[in-house]
Amino acid sequence: TRLNLPGESEGVLHPSDSWDRRTRNTVLFGQGYTVNVMQLTNAVSVIANKGVKKPQRIIKSITDTAGHVEEQQSKGEATRVIDESVASQMLNAMESSAEHYNTFVKVDGYRMAAKSGTAEVAGANGQLTSIISDYSTIIPADNPRFVITVVLKDPQGSFGGLTAGPVTAEIGEFLMQKYEVPASSPRTDAIPVNW
Repeated sequence: TRLNLPGESEGVLHPSDSWDRRTRNTVLFGQGYTVNVMQLTNAVSVIANKGVKKPQRIIKSITDTAGHVEEQQSKGEATRVIDESVASQMLNAMESSAEHYNTFVKVDGYRMAAKSGTAEVAGANGQLTSIISDYSTIIPADNPRFVITVVLKDPQGSFGGLTAGPVTAEIGEFLMQKYEVPASSPRTDAIPVNW
């Protein structure tokens, strides 16, 4: 998905027939392709929306000097891109993933589902130039209202859950209070994450 913003990256995912044996495995856990923050947020929001991809926009509305508000319409239509049951399973798995970070990434009273990431960025000479860490959160996980994505370049520490995760929790806490979102119901359908 593109918003056609200046300097926007399209992301990179090479055709599967060009993957070597290593890429076939590493692409499963987030290596071998690139995304920008809006693409990542859109992918996570598809899971939050039960498998339906909604068009994205940056600006919700414009208010002129006279106080007239003009709503900005998203281009495109909502489309199902993942089966609802698959999206539900993915949300459940993401909630279990978020529980792993619960000691330092949480909003009291609200269930969260999350995806974290860490990437090493190589320069033209192949040498490591920086670290990118990210954390995307669906909150509340039992009745999704918001997707929050935080991306940090060269954070103090390297893992997305440890560095960007606490920032998403602060934003989530603010949103839950501002919009008076009811507290989450207890989790009863957790899938096993260890076998």
